[in-house]
Order: sequence, then C-alpha cells, then structure tokens
Amino acid sequence: MELETSIEQLRQQMIELAGKHGLTSDVVLGVSQQLDKYIVMAQNNHKTDSIW
Repeated sequence: MELETSIEQLRQQMIELAGKHGLTSDVVLGVSQQLDKYIVMAQNNHKTDSIW
C-alpha cells in the first residue's frame, strides 16, 4: 500500500510541476522517471502476488 501512496503523491507532484515548468522541463522529467520506476515495481509486485 505504501508504494501505491508514493505513486499517487509523485503523480500529483508531476502534474503540479508540469503546470509550473512545462512538460519537458528537467524537474518534470526527473519526477516522471522516478514515477516510472515505482510503477514498474508495483507491476512486478502484482505479478508476483498473482503467481501464488
């Protein structure tokens, strides 16, 4: 559940930063990359849970 909370917080942060700095700013891209990592982690956790 903690990972999902982090994903949601990063998503909101990315939306706010994109509004202030634009979609292609370095700060938005950095948050987007971190968000991608968290999403992959959540997907991998889901796959592991589904196997068993």
